[in-house]
Amino acid sequence: LGKLAPLLVRAGAEGLPPAVAVEQGDLQRAGQILSEYHLNFALGSNMVQRPGVIRLHVDRLIPSLAAAGSVTTGGIVAGLLQITAGTDITTGDIFAFDGVDMDAGGSILTGDIAAGSIDLFADDDISTGDLTTQIFVLQDRFGKQFLFPGASITLESGGDISTGDIASIDGVYANAGGSIPTGNIDAFDFVEAHAGTSLTTGDIDSGDTILLTAGSG
Repeated sequence: LGKLAPLLVRAGAEGLPPAVAVEQGDLQRAGQILSEYHLNFALGSNMVQRPGVIRLHVDRLIPSLAAAGSVTTGGIVAGLLQITAGTDITTGDIFAFDGVDMDAGGSILTGDIAAGSIDLFADDDISTGDLTTQIFVLQDRFGKQFLFPGASITLESGGDISTGDIASIDGVYANAGGSIPTGNIDAFDFVEAHAGTSLTTGDIDSGDTILLTAGSG
């Protein structure tokens, strides 16, 4: 619950106790305060606000950034995050209840990403921290179209792909024109990675298939 505090404050959640805003730098304390409240996720307005209930309007959690040039941000907390850039995308750590979709004409550089799904596409390099997907309360996975079918973590680049540890609720797919160095990979379903040159990973734990290919560069 502590990780929700910054999101609730930024999104202007109704019924949020003032102490949470003060304690947002201390996520453990913020979580203790929030544990005394019921969280309600709403799509409409004109609802009666009851004591002991925090209401978050989901429509406030869908940022979409698009630029002909580059996009640079700090850390991001969102429901659904979509970023399109003509050149490079650079961000800090990202936490999203639903998906994180990025499309860059240049490179993508991020910190850690935790989300319902992660789809990154770059003409040049992709470099990230740890990547984690899991099912969150706001996420609707029915009918979700991934960049690669069955893989909630998909990375495609014309250059290199470099990541920290990867943990997926289903599949992991990576395709790079250059090299692929990663940390450990843990996938419930499958791991598939194709590198134009070299491919180096840590330990791999897959519930089903593992398919790795690399060129000779």
